[in-house]
Amino acid sequence: MFEAWGRALYTRRRLALGIALVLVAFAAVWGTGVFGKLSSGNSFTPPASQSQREADQASQAFGRNDADVVVLYRSATRTVGDPAYRQAVTAALDSLSRADVTRVSTYWSTGSQRLVSADRHATYAVLQLTGADDAARQDSYTSIKAELTPASLASGGVTARVGGTVPMEAAINSEVTATSPRPSCSRCRCC
Repeated sequence: MFEAWGRALYTRRRLALGIALVLVAFAAVWGTGVFGKLSSGNSFTPPASQSQREADQASQAFGRNDADVVVLYRSATRTVGDPAYRQAVTAALDSLSRADVTRVSTYWSTGSQRLVSADRHATYAVLQLTGADDAARQDSYTSIKAELTPASLASGGVTARVGGTVPMEAAINSEVTATSPRPSCSRCRCC
């Protein structure tokens, strides 16, 4: 069966190539309309969908309770009970602009053991950013990104790793919107 299909395509190769080119051109023209329908930072949920309407209603009724940014602080030598560890982390968090950060929750502000590792050398800080939508929260994150891992942490023997919903969305958006030239290959002249 495949042999017969291959022979038919080979004998009508110019026609097959022409049809393929027409289909590619049609797909290119039709596909450009997608860009107007996509928006950056939409959390992959269609704005008019029932799930998005219900999420909006829940946010209006109960307020937004998202962990926009999660920072993992770790010290190889100190535990969360060490005042120098606490000072290094709280100084870094206190330097964040209140215009960009709505709320900061740490082990020291909440007393929650869930924010501390079993060996007590690592702890989380959970940040809620200002902004009415994903794009505004990404702008807030961009404003404070460098301040989340200041040099003063290293001098205090503490490292920081940043994660969470907003940093992930910002990284995805950065990768998707990046335009890098494609390398040309030496075997063909298609690139």
